[in-house]
Amino acid sequence: MNKTPLSKEFIEQQRQVLINLQERLSGHKVIQDRDEPNGSDFGDLSAAVTAAENALALVSNTQQTLREVNSALMKIQKGTYGVCEFTGEMIGQERLEAIPWARFSIEAQTSFEKEGRGSRRNEGASLFEDSQSSSGEEEETVAED
Repeated sequence: MNKTPLSKEFIEQQRQVLINLQERLSGHKVIQDRDEPNGSDFGDLSAAVTAAENALALVSNTQQTLREVNSALMKIQKGTYGVCEFTGEMIGQERLEAIPWARFSIEAQTSFEKEGRGSRRNEGASLFEDSQSSSGEEEETVAED
């Protein structure tokens, strides 16, 4: 359990990371192919359906990550950033560096996953990693509401 409070400098650094990510996610657009399948080729139609499903999944994951980022920014304003929503303990600084919008400590997240409540992979983590200069961090899951 981590009880070490986060420094003001670290919180400000995370706030900037979250704002940059928020801007990036808010501007994220799904590019649609203008070529409509003519229906004569089942392969073309199948590819179009798959592309549409992938686009919807991307938008959904982007919107979920944006909600998480916005929530983290609100927590910074309220002074509750870095506090696990489940245990009330501080979330480790390394975890917050890897996933700035983390809502749960590693212990709480592990508990959720063992219970089957938080096994969904947050695709937004890969969007965040792209914005980091020297990423290499592993993606982690985010518990479902």
